[in-house]
Amino acid sequence: MGTASRTTSFALRKTQRRVLKQVLSAPVTTNWQIVLVDSFSKALLNALFSPSELRSLAVTLLTPVEAATQAVPDAPALYVLTPTPENIAHLAQHLTPPARFHHARLAFVSAAPRALLVALAAQLPVPSPVTSCLDLYSHFISLDHNLFTLHMPRSYLRLALSSPAQPLSHILDRIVSGIFSVLVTLAVVPIIRAQPGAAAEAVAVRLDAKLRSSLSLFQSASLPNRALSFRRPLLLLLDRHIDFLAMFHHTWTYQALVHDCLSMHLHTVKLPPSKDANTSEVNYVLDKDRDSFWRQNASAPFPTVAESIEQALSEYRAHVDHINQKATPDTPSQNSLRTDHLANAISSLPELSKRKQNIDIHTNIATALLHNINRRALDTFFELESRIFAERTSVSSLAAQQYKLPMLELLKGVRETAAGEKRGQGTSNDRLRLFLIYYTVFGSHLSESDVQEFRSVLDDEGVDTSLIHYIQRKQGFRHDLVNNTSTLAGGSINAARLRGLMTNVVNRGYRSFANVAQNAKKLITDHNDSFPVANTLQMFMSEQARARNEALASQVLDGYLLFDPKLMPSADDIMQQNGNATYSDQEKRLSASNSHRMVFSDAIVFVVGGGNYVEYDNCMESLSSTSNSTSSKNILYGTTELMTAEGFLDQLTTIADRDDT
Repeated sequence: MGTASRTTSFALRKTQRRVLKQVLSAPVTTNWQIVLVDSFSKALLNALFSPSELRSLAVTLLTPVEAATQAVPDAPALYVLTPTPENIAHLAQHLTPPARFHHARLAFVSAAPRALLVALAAQLPVPSPVTSCLDLYSHFISLDHNLFTLHMPRSYLRLALSSPAQPLSHILDRIVSGIFSVLVTLAVVPIIRAQPGAAAEAVAVRLDAKLRSSLSLFQSASLPNRALSFRRPLLLLLDRHIDFLAMFHHTWTYQALVHDCLSMHLHTVKLPPSKDANTSEVNYVLDKDRDSFWRQNASAPFPTVAESIEQALSEYRAHVDHINQKATPDTPSQNSLRTDHLANAISSLPELSKRKQNIDIHTNIATALLHNINRRALDTFFELESRIFAERTSVSSLAAQQYKLPMLELLKGVRETAAGEKRGQGTSNDRLRLFLIYYTVFGSHLSESDVQEFRSVLDDEGVDTSLIHYIQRKQGFRHDLVNNTSTLAGGSINAARLRGLMTNVVNRGYRSFANVAQNAKKLITDHNDSFPVANTLQMFMSEQARARNEALASQVLDGYLLFDPKLMPSADDIMQQNGNATYSDQEKRLSASNSHRMVFSDAIVFVVGGGNYVEYDNCMESLSSTSNSTSSKNILYGTTELMTAEGFLDQLTTIADRDDT
């Protein structure tokens, strides 16, 4: 996938950081403070600030609220918490006599319910040790200027298998709280379009009601960001089951590979210890605000990252050589300049050291990825999946049969290396992901005997095939979205040649990255497809996309629910509401108005049930072709959680097993 420029007019991460900085750096009686957090707020602060930044904001100690058992009577405390009954109980325990801290400031990541605040106030002494109480509206984690997550683990599973302990209404309310926080942070009231019939619709109904009752909040002059208030964005709410392909796909972009292969969590990557050396696990933090290489290459095709690493290393060496030459005079007459050059060299050492450290980090990460690529033959999976995606516009029984033999060969999981040894191709989940992609695209053109043949091969390889029936039932072979694609730039790989290069790099280490760099452009073809989420988004943001696919445009624009929280309900709507009509009943009729054909320049697309970096990159790339110098398109991608393919398969398997019982 290409490296199209990313628009940042939403500036969500920058704004959220500013809000939290104001709270963390509020005037205190001392130059230090203890910050008490729960699991969500700890993840939030760690994702937004480095340890050194927190120290500069007078955060001496960041500790879980439930673990703060020791009193520090001279210390000021800041509680950054989710407003839950459990956390209110902790606050009451900490703040009632004898108080554990000198005084306390309370900052809730979402609006605290009045009942909880009243219950807390009733237990506090007079005078109260609480000096302030704020609602931060930060019930989300912004990972980039155009990417955020609600940090809801196993959200797809929880939505599918709600229980009395975790009722569906609580899960939906949590999602609404997160999206509402994003909108307050951006100071925008969007026009909402929602996929009908499932969780996205339920979220839209609740969010519409919350926005209608909170419009005065968006008119407050104290809101931190009003840059987009004059131009209302689209909020597109989609359900995860709109598309599983993006969740299964073996990708080739740097950021998505790091997430999928190395299980990047928020910004942290953990590299396992090397078997060839006596090393321990290493943690790296990849933050685009602090890492220019990551910022420039995260969305690049992985082979071109090799070129960037080699270039960065060459520039570093050239800089070092230049400094050495300046610091070493050629003649005695130049000795007078030596002191100045040495001083300059010494002053540049910290910056050079930082550059070298950054190069080493990405060299180590890239090498770990190359080991994964070679060990699991990921290039082979990517190449075959790309060919299958290319057939989506012309799905047929003939095409299904053409891919049957290469599918069976790859699913059997054995290949012969250049050394003549037999080696497995991919993990069990790699093979399951490939088959589920093939099955989703061609399933309606496969006979029962074909499916059974594939099942037998997978069973023999120890692959759990219980998901096949679930995928068939849930997806329903959605050819309207799955097989209507747009062609984008970048991505597909010449697998045979790339496999040789990757093996060479793994065997020789990062010094042969240059070999990959020299051939990368030859291996990357100009073909890639957008996935259903990006396809759907294009229908709301591009007249050209609508013209290319009128059937899909009509289905999406006329079929998706429309909610406008700023539009006052009519008398008929109020009467119908009193007669137990829901907001969705009312707003379905609004979709017949001209509003449903509006073309948006700014959009927030939110996937209920989880997403990943493949889909995020795809959404950003799909709109780059519709932006120009006079009409830019700005997109913000959000989801309940960012999942790896392994994590998503685990949730699907749990659901499928429950369905079978």
